[in-house]
Amino acid sequence: GSEGGDGQDNDCDGEVDEGVERTCYRDADGDGHGDPATTATGCAAPTGYVEAAGDCDDDCDACRPGGTEICDERDNDCDGTDDEGVTTTYYADCDGDGYAASGATTRAACSTPAPAAGCSGGWTTRVPSGASSTDCRDVNADVHPGAGFHAGAIPGVGGASARYDWNCDGLPERRWTDGFYCSTSCSGAGWVDTVPSCGGSALWRECGYTGGSCGYLFNGTKAQECR
Repeated sequence: GSEGGDGQDNDCDGEVDEGVERTCYRDADGDGHGDPATTATGCAAPTGYVEAAGDCDDDCDACRPGGTEICDERDNDCDGTDDEGVTTTYYADCDGDGYAASGATTRAACSTPAPAAGCSGGWTTRVPSGASSTDCRDVNADVHPGAGFHAGAIPGVGGASARYDWNCDGLPERRWTDGFYCSTSCSGAGWVDTVPSCGGSALWRECGYTGGSCGYLFNGTKAQECR
């Protein structure tokens, strides 16, 4: 007779179920793939065992051969690498203003890493690429692309072309450059004698209605702001 996997010597050759037994693998996480290191042999898979091996993490039902990688710091497709292609790249943002410097330290991770050594501000996912997204001074949270106007110089920065470059565009931009004017509708403002350089002061006037007649709402010294 033919062996039938029934625990009997069907062909009377002195061996039971030869050629029909299967090697099965323990599938503790129920993902359809078993741990190749834990086996059982029989005519049918015991409870908790499957015929497919190859599970690299039998405590993770999202980890199996052919699985889809998700960002969980595990090897979901059992190819020997965790989280390939699904991590986020973080750039060290030492002053915490949302912008990283050119050449900043990077980390590929599923969530925001702990601060980098010597860089307590944290991380940003904004790629430092070009003047519109690169921090030119990553030790001062007030200096970054898109920064507003300031009346004072950037602390610790020398050189006329950089001392007031708060927005990292490479050129200090004065906020007010118009001379004083007062329109027929009694509105307007500007410098009276000269337009000061960044951080400098000069006479500034603003006109408007006061006490029912057109006059100066402000007439005094004002500091030039730049960015």
